[in-house]
Amino acid sequence: MKKLTYLIFAVVLTVALSACGMAAESQENDIQPTAEQAKVDWLIAEYNKKAENPITEVTEFDVRDRDNGHYRVEFRLTAFDEAEARTGKIGDMTIDLVCYGYDLKEGGYTNQDIRLYADGVTSEQAKEIVKIASPILDSSLTDADVEEVLRKINEEKELNGYYYGELCLSLINGEFMLKAE
Repeated sequence: MKKLTYLIFAVVLTVALSACGMAAESQENDIQPTAEQAKVDWLIAEYNKKAENPITEVTEFDVRDRDNGHYRVEFRLTAFDEAEARTGKIGDMTIDLVCYGYDLKEGGYTNQDIRLYADGVTSEQAKEIVKIASPILDSSLTDADVEEVLRKINEEKELNGYYYGELCLSLINGEFMLKAE
């Protein structure tokens, strides 16, 4: 009888520890939006929690509309077919945020990738966006990682496809793009 009690106790303990391990593992992953909240809206909310200059005047736009003032050549790609997009202001700078992506494994549009665009930005404005948005988009980045990117912006002024962590930064002639895939 004692052996049966120990066996039952061991099974219950194993199941309980496995469940705790799964819960801890899921907490290590990047923060994700709730089902009711689009990733782009989540990003704006998280950015605004940390920013002295929040994203304001947020409106939705259609990435396929070539006449809306936000169109970019890459928006013609299939990955952007069901993209969710918002535009807003950081001070007097316009910023576009676009969630997009098609997942072959999932067999549909998942909109898990995100890009931030801004035109006519100064290096100071670019550094502000990078400093705030980078740790939100890639929680594995350290302060030192972000400081290295800020140093690169100071030194080189232009970066074309500069990868750090899970992010890629382009800053060319005042055209800013930060993407997380």
